[in-house]
Amino acid sequence: MDEELLAHLAVDGRATNFVGGTDDFLVHVAVPGSSELRRFVVDHLSARRSVASTRTSVIFEYHRNVVAAPFE
Repeated sequence: MDEELLAHLAVDGRATNFVGGTDDFLVHVAVPGSSELRRFVVDHLSARRSVASTRTSVIFEYHRNVVAAPFE
């Protein structure tokens, strides 16, 4: 685990999650556009030897459910 990278992401105020499955980490960033997202990935993730690969997804719209649905 790259402790320096995790510390850097925490200082920047981005959400970093250690997850199971095909990916090791899920990093949530908020940037103005795709160019800034690319720059973040290149500068802070891909440039590190400890990062084997990256994959990005973009959220176009977000709605928060203010009432939790009941479990049945």
